[in-house]
Formats: sequence, C-alpha cells, structure tokens
Amino acid sequence: MSITKFRILACLSLATSLLALTACSPAKWRETRNTGPVTFQAPAPAPKPAAPNASPLEIDENQDPDRYFVVENIATEKLRVYERCTTGTGCAHTLILETDMVVGEDTPERDRRSLVGTFRIQSWVKFHEDSRKLYPSWIHDDAPALPSPGASLEDWIDESLIPRGYRTEGPRASFGWFTARIGPNAKEQWTHGTWGHGADGDKFIQAVRNSQERDPRIMSHGCSRVENQVIAFMHEILPPGTKLVKVYAKEALAKPDGVSSPASEFSWDWVLTKEGARTPGPRMSLASVKARNVPSSEVLDQGRFAPDRQPTVVDGNVYGLDEAEFRGVFLIDEGRFEDYRHPRSLERGGIVEKSEKLAGPRALKKQGRARGAVVNQ
Repeated sequence: MSITKFRILACLSLATSLLALTACSPAKWRETRNTGPVTFQAPAPAPKPAAPNASPLEIDENQDPDRYFVVENIATEKLRVYERCTTGTGCAHTLILETDMVVGEDTPERDRRSLVGTFRIQSWVKFHEDSRKLYPSWIHDDAPALPSPGASLEDWIDESLIPRGYRTEGPRASFGWFTARIGPNAKEQWTHGTWGHGADGDKFIQAVRNSQERDPRIMSHGCSRVENQVIAFMHEILPPGTKLVKVYAKEALAKPDGVSSPASEFSWDWVLTKEGARTPGPRMSLASVKARNVPSSEVLDQGRFAPDRQPTVVDGNVYGLDEAEFRGVFLIDEGRFEDYRHPRSLERGGIVEKSEKLAGPRALKKQGRARGAVVNQ
C-alpha cells in the first residue's frame, strides 16, 4: 500500500504571516512573556531542513496503533519507523523515518545491554522523571534555567542544573522531551529523547556514540535514546499499542539496484510547550498548539523537522558478538526480515511467542530463551 498522504491544518504560508512568538538561535534561547493567545513566526529550519518541494505534514487524528511499527536495530544503533503494508503477506512496508540512536552500554558485566524482542508502546510520558528522582526531568519550576541552543554536552550534564532536594545518579533532562514506556518484560528500558533543544539536532546522540571516555553519567543503562525532534515526532504519530521490535541484525536492501521509487519528503512544524509535564502530553504540532490557544508564556521551543527517509545500510556490531551468532537479515528499505533469529547471547524481553508458551519453562531453559522465533512485524 502506498503511504497515505499527509495533510496539514494550517499551511506554511499562513504561519509566516502571523506575528512572531519566540526566537531560537545557536547563541541564545529566550521565551516571550506575553500571556495572550499564542501566535507564531515561521519556524526556524532544523539542522536538516526539508527540501523545497517537501509537503507539510498533518497527523492522522484516528491514531490507529497498527498503522505504523518501529524497528530498533541494536547492532547498528539505528531506529526506523515504517507504515505497515496491508495488501498481502510479505509486501513491502514504507519507511517513514530513519535515525541514529544510543543503546545500552556494553559493560564487562553485560548488565546494561539492551534487550531484544517484540514489545508495544504502553504509554507516553512528557518530561519523564523516574519515581526515585534520580534523573530530574527537563522542566522544573524551581530549578535553574537549562542551557541555550548550541551549548555543549558538558553544560547540559553540569550538577548546577539539578533541582534542590534531589539525590541524583544522572544529569537533569536525561529523558528529554518524551519517553515511550514499552512492554511487556522490558526492564524499564524505554525509548526516549535526550539533552538539547530542537536546533541542536542529534549532536548529543553523536557525542555519546563517539565518546572515548565512556562517562557513566552519559551512557545508557539499556534504554534507547534518540534526538528530541525524533521522539516528539514519534509521540505525534505512534499511539499506545504500536508495535516496537528490537533486533540485533545484519542489514541489507531488498532492492539494491534502486528499483524502488524514491520516498517523497515531508516536514512537520512543531511547538514544545510546558503543558502536561509528567503526563502523556498533548500533541505538539503547530496546528494543534494554535487550536488550543496556548499562552505564549507556555512555549519553550519551536521548529520544523524533516525526517530522513533514505534507507542507508549500516554494518554494525556494537556488542562485538561472534559472527556465528547472526542469523538472517533485516531488509531496511522494506521493513522485512528474512530468516532472522535473535542472537543466543542476548537477553530477550517482550511478548512471549506462542511456540514458547507451548514449550514450557523447562524446555525454554534447555533451549536458551534468547534463541527466539522469527520476528513477525
């Protein structure tokens, strides 16, 4: 099935004609103090701006949890979102988004590795904070102001940003703008955002991936971490119930000769507000925020996001597994798997396959539960 055309409630030309609300730049971020109904200037371009012919995006209001699915390839540290093909078994799914991510750290004890398995998004949390208050959330009324766009990673993990009365293990705002709480059996290994403003793009994702010091304050304990614009876009289109599959796989193209038609480009105008902290949070599309008449004093950031829809094969093995453990292949341009099996040495979580239920606990222990079944997306 071809991708459903996205539409937007307010076109870009209308947005450019409205009054200015906030301004973001790499040097300084500021919030306007007007408490009247929110009005907007044209969003500043993201680090990877939409092509001139990119279509604006309107989100499907029906929120069908089976319309899209997510595949996180732990081996290559890539997250991809697909629109599901429903025309028949084995048909090609449509790539909506491809992005880099950070996965669980590979310690000598191997206790921070990311799980593999089939999960579902159970709930969303905006500005998530853990129950023990070890990782203070992005927004706090009585906390110091966050760094401006363009600030360094060192600025973001500085202890001076921690609210009073918190005993912390990690820096403030480690969960970013949104957190997808997945399950079952996920060991609280959520998929979430990170430090930084929209204009910072994925620079903090790359900073962690390329870090040589392996600073425990910035490494993942098993969660999957993406840039904030990506997690916000996922929050906008992926309702609870959406399937999320974590694999450790070799990547390839189903059509390496480029027969597939190129993906059409689209953009999404977003506005980050203070609304709904520690709740699922409202939609943050430009049109939705305008429709809610949000006061400008509630606006934190705004911009335009153009998802990367070009499938790029990555040869990755982040945990250094033996080549013999790899089974099958992940066809990234079509979102399909051929003869894939989870590596034996990786712990599995998520939904227990029917064949495993029938086998019983003794048989599973003997076989090794990490062996798994073929992924069915």
